[in-house]
Amino acid sequence: MRPKGVVIAFVAVIAANPALAQQSVRILTPTTDTCRAYTTAMVASDKTALTALAGWVVGYLSGFAQGARTDFLHNEDVARLTSRLYDDCLKRPEMPLSIAAHELAKKLIAGRRAR
Repeated sequence: MRPKGVVIAFVAVIAANPALAQQSVRILTPTTDTCRAYTTAMVASDKTALTALAGWVVGYLSGFAQGARTDFLHNEDVARLTSRLYDDCLKRPEMPLSIAAHELAKKLIAGRRAR
C-alpha cells in the first residue's frame, strides 16, 4: 500500500469512529484550561497532563514565533520556558492558559528586542 493509501485508510477509520478521534485529539481553548491546571500538572507525580499542556504551550510559542517573524525561542529550552510559565501562572491561577502563553510570548519578544 502506498503512503497516500495509508493516510486515506487512517482518515477513513477516524471518520468512521468519532469516539476514537475524540479520545486522541484534544484542543486547548481559552476557557478549558487555566494556569491552575498547569501549575497542578507541573507538581503532579503523573506527568500525563503536563505533557499535554506543556506540549501545547511549546507548540503555541513556536507558531507565534513563526507568525511574528521573530526568533524569540533561540537559545531557549523547554525546561526554562515551562518554568517561566509556571512562575507566571502561580501569580494568576485563574488566568486561561492560552492567555498566559500569549503573554509569555510577548515577554520573550520584548526580551529579544532589548538585547
